[in-house]
Amino acid sequence: MNKSELVEQIAKKTKLPKTQVDEIFSTIIEVIKKNTIKRKKVTLSGFGTFQTSKRKAQIRQNPRTGEKVDVPEKIVPVFVAHKKFKELVNKKK
Repeated sequence: MNKSELVEQIAKKTKLPKTQVDEIFSTIIEVIKKNTIKRKKVTLSGFGTFQTSKRKAQIRQNPRTGEKVDVPEKIVPVFVAHKKFKELVNKKK
Protein backbone atom coordinates (compact mmCIF):
# COMPACT_ATOMS: atom_id res chain seq x y z
CA MET A 1 0.00 0.00 0.00
CA ASN A 2 1.29 3.44 -0.84
CA LYS A 3 0.41 6.91 0.46
CA SER A 4 -2.33 7.63 -2.09
CA GLU A 5 -4.04 4.29 -1.37
CA LEU A 6 -3.85 4.98 2.35
CA VAL A 7 -5.28 8.49 1.89
CA GLU A 8 -8.10 7.04 -0.23
CA GLN A 9 -9.04 4.51 2.47
CA ILE A 10 -8.97 7.16 5.21
CA ALA A 11 -11.11 9.49 3.06
CA LYS A 12 -13.70 6.75 2.51
CA LYS A 13 -13.82 5.88 6.21
CA THR A 14 -14.03 9.49 7.43
CA LYS A 15 -16.09 10.83 4.48
CA LEU A 16 -13.64 13.73 4.19
CA PRO A 17 -12.28 15.01 0.85
CA LYS A 18 -9.06 13.31 -0.29
CA THR A 19 -7.27 16.67 -0.49
CA GLN A 20 -8.03 17.38 3.17
CA VAL A 21 -7.01 13.88 4.27
CA ASP A 22 -3.78 14.16 2.23
CA GLU A 23 -2.94 17.49 3.89
CA ILE A 24 -3.60 16.11 7.38
CA PHE A 25 -1.65 12.92 6.70
CA SER A 26 1.31 14.87 5.26
CA THR A 27 1.28 17.13 8.33
CA ILE A 28 1.33 14.13 10.68
CA ILE A 29 4.30 12.62 8.83
CA GLU A 30 6.12 15.98 8.86
CA VAL A 31 5.61 16.37 12.63
CA ILE A 32 6.88 12.83 13.24
CA LYS A 33 9.96 13.51 11.06
CA LYS A 34 10.78 16.85 12.70
CA ASN A 35 10.54 15.44 16.23
CA THR A 36 12.52 12.32 15.35
CA ILE A 37 15.24 14.49 13.80
CA LYS A 38 15.36 16.42 17.11
CA ARG A 39 15.96 13.02 18.84
CA LYS A 40 12.52 13.11 20.48
CA LYS A 41 10.41 9.97 20.71
CA VAL A 42 7.00 10.04 19.07
CA THR A 43 4.72 7.43 20.64
CA LEU A 44 1.38 6.43 19.15
CA SER A 45 -0.35 4.42 21.86
CA GLY A 46 -1.24 0.91 20.72
CA PHE A 47 0.78 1.30 17.49
CA GLY A 48 4.43 2.06 18.22
CA THR A 49 7.22 4.55 18.77
CA PHE A 50 9.33 6.47 16.26
CA GLN A 51 12.78 7.20 17.70
CA THR A 52 16.46 7.28 16.89
CA SER A 53 19.23 4.83 17.66
CA LYS A 54 22.99 5.24 17.58
CA ARG A 55 24.95 2.71 15.53
CA LYS A 56 28.53 2.21 16.64
CA ALA A 57 31.39 2.65 14.21
CA GLN A 58 32.50 -0.64 12.72
CA ILE A 59 34.69 -2.24 10.13
CA ARG A 60 32.76 -4.06 7.40
CA GLN A 61 33.80 -5.98 4.32
CA ASN A 62 32.78 -5.12 0.77
CA PRO A 63 31.22 -8.40 -0.49
CA ARG A 64 32.39 -7.84 -4.09
CA THR A 65 35.99 -6.88 -3.48
CA GLY A 66 36.66 -8.23 0.00
CA GLU A 67 38.10 -4.81 0.88
CA LYS A 68 37.74 -3.65 4.51
CA VAL A 69 35.61 -0.52 4.88
CA ASP A 70 35.36 1.74 7.92
CA VAL A 71 31.71 2.59 8.64
CA PRO A 72 31.46 5.64 10.91
CA GLU A 73 29.14 5.94 13.88
CA LYS A 74 25.74 7.26 12.87
CA ILE A 75 22.25 7.90 14.14
CA VAL A 76 19.41 6.10 12.38
CA PRO A 77 15.61 6.36 12.61
CA VAL A 78 13.87 3.37 14.20
CA PHE A 79 10.25 2.28 14.57
CA VAL A 80 9.47 0.05 17.56
CA ALA A 81 6.06 -1.62 17.34
CA HIS A 82 3.84 -1.58 20.44
CA LYS A 83 3.19 -4.91 22.12
CA LYS A 84 -0.53 -4.84 21.22
CA PHE A 85 0.28 -4.15 17.55
CA LYS A 86 2.77 -7.03 17.47
CA GLU A 87 0.14 -9.32 18.96
CA LEU A 88 -2.39 -8.30 16.29
CA VAL A 89 0.11 -8.94 13.51
CA ASN A 90 0.92 -12.38 14.89
CA LYS A 91 -2.69 -13.33 15.68
CA LYS A 92 -3.74 -16.52 13.96
CA LYS A 93 -6.62 -16.32 11.51
